[in-house]
Amino acid sequence: MFGLLLGALVFLWARDLWGPAAGLFALALITFDPNLVAHATLITSDVAAAALILGAVYGLWRFRRLGGRRNAALTVVCVSLAFTAKFSALLLIPVFAGLVGVSGARLWRQGRSRKIRDLGALLLACGICSLVVVWAAYDFRFRATADRDAGTMPVEGVLKQVVLQRSE
Repeated sequence: MFGLLLGALVFLWARDLWGPAAGLFALALITFDPNLVAHATLITSDVAAAALILGAVYGLWRFRRLGGRRNAALTVVCVSLAFTAKFSALLLIPVFAGLVGVSGARLWRQGRSRKIRDLGALLLACGICSLVVVWAAYDFRFRATADRDAGTMPVEGVLKQVVLQRSE
């Protein structure tokens, strides 16, 4: 499923940049990529993370060019789900900061402060929604354990066992 999403995103982005023929060429390239062919059929988070990270950056690129609520929603949803899919998606934070920083500097020189405000609001929405989605993925828990009656993790007991085993 995420392999199809990744292929669709590659096609759409290449089509937006260079036209339909380039989109089809990019789709053909990714379709025959051995890594994607091997991993798309497995139930791992690698292809999901790749598709969601690409979707997040593509959404940010479209939002910067065209604006609009659909592009903002695409960005927020993909960022939030990418953080849930794989911890390495946290690399989106410095990537987005860099992209928005460079874009904001260009917009500032052009005197387009409203667009800068929109990009800042998008980053804020990505942050808030990501926190809520990741929290929801962990069942809205405040504890470190899934067992609600357990309270906290028994660190003291584990430490005593480790110390006793080392001293024997």
